Amino acid sequence: MTNSGDRPNAVVVGAGFTGLVTAYALERKGYSVDVYERAEREGGILGTTETESGLAESGANAFLNSARVEALFEDLDIPLTRTLPEARVRYIFRGRGPTRWPLSFLGAVRLIVFVIRFLFLRAGVSPRAGESLSLWGRRVMGEEATEYLLLPAFQGIYAGEGLRLSATLLMKTIFFPRVGPKPKFRGSVSAPFGMGEVIKKLRQKLESRGVRFHFRTDGLSAVTDLTYFCGSASQAAESLSRIDPELSQLLSRVEMVPLVSVTGFFPADPRVKTGFGVLFPPRERFRSLGVLYNHSIFPHRVRQPGILSETWILGGAGRPEITGLDNNQLLEEILEDRKRL
Repeated sequence: MTNSGDRPNAVVVGAGFTGLVTAYALERKGYSVDVYERAEREGGILGTTETESGLAESGANAFLNSARVEALFEDLDIPLTRTLPEARVRYIFRGRGPTRWPLSFLGAVRLIVFVIRFLFLRAGVSPRAGESLSLWGRRVMGEEATEYLLLPAFQGIYAGEGLRLSATLLMKTIFFPRVGPKPKFRGSVSAPFGMGEVIKKLRQKLESRGVRFHFRTDGLSAVTDLTYFCGSASQAAESLSRIDPELSQLLSRVEMVPLVSVTGFFPADPRVKTGFGVLFPPRERFRSLGVLYNHSIFPHRVRQPGILSETWILGGAGRPEITGLDNNQLLEEILEDRKRL
């Protein structure tokens, strides 16, 4: 392992976004950093493909803005691309179509009662130890708001089952707001040319600061420096199998949630609503978790007039078989859900 002068060594295993920003933080703290990655490129699941119709993201299409995101973009000389005004509109499917407000009058009243209690009697609506997201929601918001607001929202973020997601962990930012610098504005942000631009410029910045990348590596045989494993629990378990078998065994017990995202380009259709996208509550029994309307979220995501760009998200905790479907099977599921939508 090389060393740059008197700088202490640090090792980062994994060159996905987490690994890249970890290397970025370590180098800024004065470490000499080596990054090891089994794949041929950096970025992990994040990346942007340019097609004739427009940009297609392989993973997340945006960051939730924060002061740290703004500082990173400024250092990488990337202008923050904010969402379009129409992206403020979001839909949830209920009954026969997507709607901006899926609750009945009684459901809305129950939700208003929760808001009043949250503002003035917060202790009574705080999550209890060991309480799942579903149980907490039904206790404080009611059945309807849980099924058609709470669960679809968190399913769209974590793709987990409400009965197994921790209400304490997920709601802590609401009941215990974070402290620190605030961003200039709230919401989602990206780079002008997609998430791939962030990955590319982040690697360039790191290499210019002396960070060394090692691709197509099988992992480490020993840990001799400060080492960060920046991948999934299953990847870390595999990397640690020869170094720390006991820790590797513990990490291998962490369940992974399978997800597939498919971006498709379709002819313009007046029946497709303008907005951020549509979430599908589990009770509505769609095969997909939701759809993002890329053409309405960020500018310049389509290259041709009269074209819609949609990213369909499939999988989740309830569908472990999703990763075994071939492209034709995935397309069939998407088109069936799209027809119903």
